[in-house]
Amino acid sequence: MKHACLALLLLLPVGCSDASADARAAALAEAQAALEADPSRALHVARAALVEHGADPRLSLAAGLACLRLERRSEALGLADAGLAAEDLPAELRSDLAWVRGASLMARYRELSAADDWRGANTTLETATQAGAWRAQAAAALAILQDLGPLGSPDRQTKFARLALQLQPEGQAAQALRGLLERRGLSP
Repeated sequence: MKHACLALLLLLPVGCSDASADARAAALAEAQAALEADPSRALHVARAALVEHGADPRLSLAAGLACLRLERRSEALGLADAGLAAEDLPAELRSDLAWVRGASLMARYRELSAADDWRGANTTLETATQAGAWRAQAAAALAILQDLGPLGSPDRQTKFARLALQLQPEGQAAQALRGLLERRGLSP
């Protein structure tokens, strides 16, 4: 009887962790589905799952993306940092979290003009260009960042504008980047 109780206790955490993993996965799917049309709902769902089920970089990403859409840059930055603190992140997830962090820092730089925010955005957005779903947007933002303030580099601007155009050759962002390069006398 004693061994049967011990075996049951050993199996209990596995069942609970599976339930938590399932709940996190369901919350992630719901948050991702709501992200475009209702970022407030996506943020609420992801944040509630983080509180109830613990840290999960995928939920941090979903909540961070929602915060970017809602222009809650400080929250987005905190969520990205929390997600990036996880060990052994896949390259795509690390890059997507870096996008949230870099975009937040760039927006904060535009508001406050703090050189540390510019430097942080410059470094983090470069990480975001390496993989992930936001790679093209990160490259475009990095090219634009080079025009903001005195720290930019025409070489970096050209490099990342070309990358952005390679990844996403059509659309409004591509036209804006081509125009930016032409105004600077640079070829795409």
